[in-house]
Amino acid sequence: MLDVRGIDVYYGEVQVIHDMSFRVRKGDIISLLGSNGAGKTTTLKTISGLLRPKNGGIYFEEIRLDKIQPSSVISKGISHVPEGRRLFPKMTVEENLMMGAFEKSLWGNRMQNIRNVYNLFPRLEERKDQQAGTLSGGEQQMVAIGRALMSKPKILMLDEPSLGLAPNIVESIFELLKELNGEGITILLVEQNAQAALEISDYAYVMETGKIVLDGKAEDLKDNVYVKQAYLGL
Repeated sequence: MLDVRGIDVYYGEVQVIHDMSFRVRKGDIISLLGSNGAGKTTTLKTISGLLRPKNGGIYFEEIRLDKIQPSSVISKGISHVPEGRRLFPKMTVEENLMMGAFEKSLWGNRMQNIRNVYNLFPRLEERKDQQAGTLSGGEQQMVAIGRALMSKPKILMLDEPSLGLAPNIVESIFELLKELNGEGITILLVEQNAQAALEISDYAYVMETGKIVLDGKAEDLKDNVYVKQAYLGL
């Protein structure tokens, strides 16, 4: 479904991603694991079109993503929940959600889509007129995910969705990801909580210094000695 082929990505003169290739199969939950600075966030930004690879290509259902605008990436069926949520704090919950349907091809279905989001997150409907910046961290993460779902994505990419959240909220977020996957949404997950990510994933890639150094079925990586020592604290 998504095919990243040998990309090199730079910030100015500094190369951050080195000849990276990986695939995301339709219907799977795929995790990108790694420590801070490994290049995980850069990878998602490049898929979204916010950064451009200097070499290589990114293909989604055989469409060349790295040659089109970020708004067109969204309309093709890829949504991105960024690290830190990146909400508009002085806008209401509903206004933030509507931003997920800002691309003109999505605008006509916005009311049905926001109803779907409220069905998924009843708490957000209760707070729809509240400024997003006044919500709890867990509620803000719900808004960020809901905003991404407003475009009815085929692939949902999430960057550190558990960051800064209480353990019980983290558990509910990962349960939600399994539910969304069960409804047919393919998920590409960037997450430092390797244990939680591997529990729900079908396949995972381990990144270090802009390169994939290990990959395999999630159930196999949970038993891998290196992964246990480096990421699971075992």
